[in-house]
Order: sequence, then structure tokens, then C-alpha cells
Amino acid sequence: MEPGARGVVVSRERLLHLTAEQLRAVGWATVVNARGKAAGVRLSGVGRLGLGLEDGDVVTSINGRLTPTEDEATAAGAAAWMSGAPTARADVARGDRIVAVTLELPMRGRE
Repeated sequence: MEPGARGVVVSRERLLHLTAEQLRAVGWATVVNARGKAAGVRLSGVGRLGLGLEDGDVVTSINGRLTPTEDEATAAGAAAWMSGAPTARADVARGDRIVAVTLELPMRGRE
């Protein structure tokens, strides 16, 4: 994790060292805005992983694709992974600001 002017960068190496048990402890749930409309996916269980994410962060987009619901966030994440691109970018609402998160993705089938 590298916080800074670019936001948060999660290294490929850090992602590769996450265990299945750690990943099973991560939760997410659709949140709604004041008008009752789905507005993103609130994360839980991520604060202790050392990724630069905090419990309560709300993912609002992945690679420019809006993620108002759990299903849409899952689809956007899967599309990012399947693209074969070396990185994925997410916009995360944290309080009243947006944090840019870049994930350096492991090489599919090579790591």
C-alpha cells in the first residue's frame, strides 16, 4: 500500500499474500443515498488487511464502471480481472471525499 497524491496503490505482492481466510472475512453491502437509490458498495473487514482501504469505504466505480449494487460491483471487478490489464482502478467514497485506488493485479496464470 502506498498512500499519497495518487491515492492508494495496492501492490501485486500484497494481493498475492492475502490468505483465503482473510478474504473470507471481507464483506460488502449495497448502500443507498438519501433518495433511497443504490449508491455504492460499503466494505467491511478490509481495514486490517494493510491495503489502504478502511472499513466503511464505499466503492462507487471500478475502471470507470459505476458500482451502485453488490451485483454490479462483482461484475465490474470480474471484468477488470478478466481484461488481463495489469491494473484496475476504483473510486472509493471515504467520508466526504473520493479516494482513487489502484490495484496492481497479479498476472493471470503466471503467479
